[in-house]
Amino acid sequence: MKVFAPDLAGLGVYTQIVLAVFVVITVLSRIRKFVCLPPGDQWLFLQAWCLLGWYRFLIYSRPLKLITADLQQLPGEAVAAKVSDEELRRAKRISDAVAGSAVATPWLSSCLVQVLSLQDMLSSRGISGQFCIGATLDFDETDKLKVFSAHAWLQCGHKILNGGLSADKFSVLTTYRW
Repeated sequence: MKVFAPDLAGLGVYTQIVLAVFVVITVLSRIRKFVCLPPGDQWLFLQAWCLLGWYRFLIYSRPLKLITADLQQLPGEAVAAKVSDEELRRAKRISDAVAGSAVATPWLSSCLVQVLSLQDMLSSRGISGQFCIGATLDFDETDKLKVFSAHAWLQCGHKILNGGLSADKFSVLTTYRW
């Protein structure tokens, strides 16, 4: 596993000091934002942060079939189950906590890691939903190659809570529902 460690040897001393100050200011700013959150949001943020790490570990250590064994798998796209406005409001709040936590992790929190974390948090609160895994084949103009890419997104009712910005360009391969 490669740890991010920038090569600062070629930079001058003053540049290194400026970078160090920038890093400290960024960390302190994030801590201040966290402390200013209401206690309920702090708890959601911490829970999401821990689950992001847990599912990142699981994705690299176990097949997806084992991780999603307790979910109902449907081939292709499926009609989303209805949820109440209150459940949708709670789900959006949890989704915001996962998205905010994903930015603050020192590891890469991919779309699948975020979706699995959000699914875990929603299902533990009795909020139903589904997530889709899709794929597309793009043509890369610079290398003149076809590029396969995959994406995961989560829906609660008909609202896409996570990963929805580019979901429409992917063909749904499978859907998991809880």
